[in-house]
Amino acid sequence: MGAKIAAHTRSVNGGELIHWLESAKKRRRCRAMHREASRKLYERIVAQSREPSFYTCTKIPDTVNGRFELIVLHLFLLLYCFNRKSIAAPVSQDLIDVMIEDLDRALRQMGVGDLSVGRKVKKMASITQVRLRTYETALEGGDTRLGQALSENLFAPTEAITDVETKLITDYVREAITGLLEMPCKDVMSGTVVFPIPPGDTNREFNRAAR
Repeated sequence: MGAKIAAHTRSVNGGELIHWLESAKKRRRCRAMHREASRKLYERIVAQSREPSFYTCTKIPDTVNGRFELIVLHLFLLLYCFNRKSIAAPVSQDLIDVMIEDLDRALRQMGVGDLSVGRKVKKMASITQVRLRTYETALEGGDTRLGQALSENLFAPTEAITDVETKLITDYVREAITGLLEMPCKDVMSGTVVFPIPPGDTNREFNRAAR
C-alpha cells in the first residue's frame, strides 16, 4: 500500500511539475512578446518626436531638453490610452523600462561619465513621472488647462509663445488620443501605432487623407 501511495504522489508531483514548467515557458514567451512590442512602440515614439515641424512650426526648442519633453509627451499619450485598454496594460511598464534604458544609453553616448549617468537617469525618470501625472490631470481639466501644461513643459521659458502654437499642440494631443483609443489592441500588442500628422505640417490634410 505504501508503495502505491508513493508512486501516486510521484505521479501527481510530476504532473504538477510539467504544468509549472509549461506555465513558466508561456510566461517567458508572453514577456518576450511584451518586451518586443514595447521596443517597437518606443521606436515609434522617438521617430514621431523627431518630426521637424514640431520644432519649426510650434516653436518647441530643438534641443536635448526639447526632444526629451516630446518623447515624454508621446509616452504619456500611449500610457493614457493603454490604461483604458486592459489588454495593453502589460506593455506599459515594459515601455517605461525601455525608455529608461534608452536614456541611459543616450547619456553615455553623449559622454556623460559613469558616476553621473545613474543620477541623471534617476532625475529624468522622476521628471517623467511628474509630467505623466501633470498631463493626465490637465487633460481631464479641459483644453485651457491642457494648453497651459503643454506650454509650461514643452516651450522654452524665454520663447514668445502665442495662442496659435498652444492650440496647435493641444489639438494634436486631443487628436492623438482619439486615434489611439480607436486603435485595435492587436496593433498595440504587435508594437504598431499611428500618431497624427505633426502640427503645422504643410501636407497635413493630404497626409491624413492618404492614411
